[in-house]
Amino acid sequence: MQIWICMGDFCFLFVYRLININIRPVKGKIPLNECSIESPTTFMRQDGRFLRGVFNRFLFPTVLSVLGGTVNVLIDSAIVGNMMGAQALAAINLCGPIFLLCSTIGSLIGSGAGLLAAAQIGRAESEKGCVCYTLCVALQLLFGTFLTIGGLLFLRPAVKLFGADDALFAMALAYAQIAFWGAPVKCLLYVPFNFLRLDGKPAMVSVSLLTMTALNGVLDYLFIKAGWGLAGASLASVLATCLGAAVGFICLHGGSFRLPCRAAARRCCARC
Repeated sequence: MQIWICMGDFCFLFVYRLININIRPVKGKIPLNECSIESPTTFMRQDGRFLRGVFNRFLFPTVLSVLGGTVNVLIDSAIVGNMMGAQALAAINLCGPIFLLCSTIGSLIGSGAGLLAAAQIGRAESEKGCVCYTLCVALQLLFGTFLTIGGLLFLRPAVKLFGADDALFAMALAYAQIAFWGAPVKCLLYVPFNFLRLDGKPAMVSVSLLTMTALNGVLDYLFIKAGWGLAGASLASVLATCLGAAVGFICLHGGSFRLPCRAAARRCCARC
């Protein structure tokens, strides 16, 4: 399902790019005193080449950020299906709602915080942008922890709700248990995915995602060969997500965003 959504987003962005190609920069330069607010398309024609360059630069990382943590499900499905058979593949697919919940929470909080931080930076208030970044990290961890606690407390009813029968219940339970433990990290992954683009480092989103994908594939193979079964595949997904998130935060380090936890805490206490 996520693949079709991403393909739809890509088609929309591609069509939008084709539309923008028709914008051609005008020859020569227009003096500032001849520009008026009544002709805003003049600036669009002048900056069309620049806008297309920026659009192309951010296109592929944006599509990858939509995939996010669901890439691990695709890797697990491909490797487990070939190494463990159809029943194991069916058990992984039954646990898909866990990753969809993490992706929904992570995208919702990450996108909203990114927009708020961009608005603050546009007002030349970078400190408030850092506060948005800090609160985004805190909220991702908070909601991810809630998801972990709720999932572990109601693990068996949740697996039955996913549709696991007696033949798949044990395998789905082993996979879902570790997947719920990794929920905070899977939510946290969307922080660098959103803020790296805002910090002008869209290529680092690709680096983070490719690193996570490569490690997940390697660990899947090693853990399944070691006899760990679906629990090993789920553990490989969580560890790969940890590395992907770590790479993203390392790329953010030294940029425009910090984690001013004390400043954010003082602001929250002052408002309360």
